Amino acid sequence: MNTKILLCIYLGLFLFTVAMMTDSKNERSPLESTKQHAGWAQEQLAMTNGNKLYDTAFMAGARHQATLDIEYLQRRYAYATDLLGLTDPSSIARGNSIYQDIFSEDLQASFFGPGVDTIKKSGISGWLELVTNSLGPMGPTQHLIGTQLVDIKELEIDDFGNIVKGEALLRSYLQAWHTLPDQKVWLALGTYHSKVRFSDGRWKIWQMNLELTVDETRQMND
Repeated sequence: MNTKILLCIYLGLFLFTVAMMTDSKNERSPLESTKQHAGWAQEQLAMTNGNKLYDTAFMAGARHQATLDIEYLQRRYAYATDLLGLTDPSSIARGNSIYQDIFSEDLQASFFGPGVDTIKKSGISGWLELVTNSLGPMGPTQHLIGTQLVDIKELEIDDFGNIVKGEALLRSYLQAWHTLPDQKVWLALGTYHSKVRFSDGRWKIWQMNLELTVDETRQMND
């Protein structure tokens, strides 16, 4: 066979083989690229889900702590109010200190209910004056805080899960016993409707409305 013809045949076979290999490589590349892209997407999704779980856990912890701190405000208030009903200066000073700690300076407070005239006071000193003037003539008192419901309206946390801003509503049921002269006791049931905010690193009550539900005066030891 002519040498030129053989060379042409060999060259043709070589070019055909190269073309087939190139086509095969091109066919595999999109698949491999798709697999690589899918793997990258799964890694990104896993990282995103991990961050979401991390943030959710932080927020859940912050909400739980906020709820406990907010509830404790009204409990401390009840304790401080009983201290203010005593006659010794140290108890009164301690009750006053707690008021300063749990209330905002711009406090707006009121007392209302069936059979009583609504009383409104502004500032911590205004409410403190009302409480001391009311309890002063009485003997020892006991203010019991029962059911409490917290409704968090706003809560912001930093990257470490610390609360930086917040607003909430707090409802607390009250049972109060007040000793009166002539061996009498005044019993009262009511509800505190309070609004709280997080500022300067702590929760404080800035609005508190005490709703009297029912009350009774009875002779002790009957």
